[in-house]
Amino acid sequence: MLTLRGDIGPLCAWGGTFMEHPTWLTMDDEAFEAMPRGASAQSGPYLGQVLARALREHLAVVPGEESLRGKPILLRLRPPLPLRVRLYLFRATQHASERQAGTFRIQLTVGEPVPHSERRRFRFDRSDNVRCLLAGYHAELRTFILWDADMQDAGGGYPWSKGVQAPPSVVFGAVARGIAEEVRQLRRPNRVETIIAARSGHLAEAIERRVSLSLHSISGEVLPGC
Repeated sequence: MLTLRGDIGPLCAWGGTFMEHPTWLTMDDEAFEAMPRGASAQSGPYLGQVLARALREHLAVVPGEESLRGKPILLRLRPPLPLRVRLYLFRATQHASERQAGTFRIQLTVGEPVPHSERRRFRFDRSDNVRCLLAGYHAELRTFILWDADMQDAGGGYPWSKGVQAPPSVVFGAVARGIAEEVRQLRRPNRVETIIAARSGHLAEAIERRVSLSLHSISGEVLPGC
């Protein structure tokens, strides 16, 4: 195995080729946030870059720019994290119009169509037994939110543009303490979901916890991808 040295550990493959880490991966947070990104702070590969920066100590391969623009982002990680995950990352927003004031939410606008569904419904891509993770990122709070992907597309899948919510208490708990989790009762499926929120420095811990909770979240049986 080829091992190279870099300023954040062994050099990763950048887009499949071993080379120096891209500048955006190693610069400090203030410089990264100050980078010009056009009209929108969420444009281009911003969310993917935030994700890669949060996991840079755990990346086996740094995703290329096109991959960072997409949904899902295929990540190749180092143990004890899963070796491969497909992470569906969305911009998280806060809405006063939700039933609980200040609720954070994402909208699911990608997915694999469920064949022969009465209404167009979708599931996450678990091909090649790669585990899926569902997350949102709130840029102002610099906080990630992780839901249970296995619950969110259980049964017949989810409708296009489905809203997925997280209570403000779990998000602000993570802002205060670095990582937080909270349970809630889902109606469909009728199960209890644990939502995890984490600042960037705790994202790897949150992913490890998320995977552990999700492995038996539906039926107590191990689901594809680990």
